[in-house]
Amino acid sequence: MGCSTTQYLFQAAKGQLDLLDSAEPIEKVLDNESVNEKYRDLLSKIEAIKKFADLSGLKKTENYRKFVDLHRPYVSWIVSASPPLKFEAKTWWFPIVGTVPYLGFFDKDDAESKASSLREENLDVYLRGVSAYSTLGWFNDPVLSSMLDGESDTALEDLANVIFHESAHATVYISGQSIFNERFASFVGDQLTKNYLSTLPEGAGLLSNYETRLERSSQFRKKLNSVFNELESIYQSSSSDEIKFSKKKKIIDNLKSWYPFLEDVNNAYLLQFQTYDTSKNEFEIIFEKCESNWNKFFKHMKTLEEDEFEQDQQENLDSIVTKLNSKSCT
Repeated sequence: MGCSTTQYLFQAAKGQLDLLDSAEPIEKVLDNESVNEKYRDLLSKIEAIKKFADLSGLKKTENYRKFVDLHRPYVSWIVSASPPLKFEAKTWWFPIVGTVPYLGFFDKDDAESKASSLREENLDVYLRGVSAYSTLGWFNDPVLSSMLDGESDTALEDLANVIFHESAHATVYISGQSIFNERFASFVGDQLTKNYLSTLPEGAGLLSNYETRLERSSQFRKKLNSVFNELESIYQSSSSDEIKFSKKKKIIDNLKSWYPFLEDVNNAYLLQFQTYDTSKNEFEIIFEKCESNWNKFFKHMKTLEEDEFEQDQQENLDSIVTKLNSKSCT
């Protein structure tokens, strides 16, 4: 490994150890009246969410039994990149996880520095904060304050979704297949949250609001997917780079007129949404094959092997769905 890779892994290890060192048992936090009451209310629901995850067939772990107050909005910052006239995620390789289309930094300045160096390579760059991540069983992941938005009306739904999403990573993870991993975890997080909400006394109202949010998110993703396809057609055309850049700007400016809150929209940004895209029904097909039974579904998904993928970071998952559907789901 090169010097830069060693430095990156060092900061990742240090950041992880700092989190573990500052984690407190949730029981202790719940007894501390000086802790934000909304934090404590959400933390008191963790055990029930974990139990629901366990009963649904997600891997049982010792995760989310401790709490870390980060005193910052995000636990880490993710940097991804792509050529400006081609949808091709820049990737990095690391032991265990294989190739990944992003780098994560616990320090925002480090992330911004990496983003700047990538821009100097004339790449489109996207930098975003993340509220949670999975260590894939290497450590007992704590609940982070970034996972608890006590001021939000959807705080419980968001918390449940994050726990189900990250638990899905701990249950099924294919090295070098971030697109598969994220789409799988997003499907699990979205769908299992609906199931969980339906079990709560106040669940009808929460579920209705949550499904409305999912539909809005779906419409937004469809718009981004349309832009992605339109740009891809331009990039693959025989037009000059000057014309491609001009058309690209016009399309992105039009997108921003639809969604004024969008800022740095570029190829790297759009690729991130393709990675997490849950608008396709790949996993819904497999879920139905397993009689819409979560335990059967997760057991079936665990039969998938790394060598069944044709390439690293495979985007089209049709062949994977076909292979899974050819197997018996019991």
